Amino acid sequence: MSFFDNVKEGAKNIGEKVSGAAKTAADKTTEAYEVARLKSAINTEKNSIADIKKEIGNLIYDEFTTGKELPLNVSELCLRIKEHLDKIESLEAEIKAQKEKKDES
Repeated sequence: MSFFDNVKEGAKNIGEKVSGAAKTAADKTTEAYEVARLKSAINTEKNSIADIKKEIGNLIYDEFTTGKELPLNVSELCLRIKEHLDKIESLEAEIKAQKEKKDES
């Protein structure tokens, strides 16, 4: 094998290694982005829950100050909280799956 053939083969090997490293870095970046996106979605759901709880508190307090019984729409607000909690559980499962996928590779 001539000197130039050796240089050509060496350059090819380096190119393959660089390409593989770039793909690995891109995969890790994609995984990190996906986990960050899911965590952001969880925070959005938690903020929605906090807003609904404020609504519940204001509603109950307003009813309390007027001496009325608590209305049925408090139950509706509680159901909305449950929906957000279910969504959080689903998003957390996705994060777990992403991390497990990352650990396998």
